[in-house]
Amino acid sequence: MRQVLDIGVRALSSGVNDPTTAIHVIGQCSTILRDLVKNPIYPQVKHDENGRLLV
Repeated sequence: MRQVLDIGVRALSSGVNDPTTAIHVIGQCSTILRDLVKNPIYPQVKHDENGRLLV
C-alpha cells in the first residue's frame, strides 16, 4: 500500500504532473482496502479445552 501511495504522490508532483496515474492509484488503494475489509487478517490462535490460549 505504501509503495502504491508513493507512486500516486510522485504522479502529482510538480515535476511529473500525471493525474491519470494518480487516479489509477486511488482505484488500486480502494481495491486493496476493499479486499482487507472483506477478508480481515486475524491472528491465528488456538485454545485448549478449558479456553486457555495455547502458545
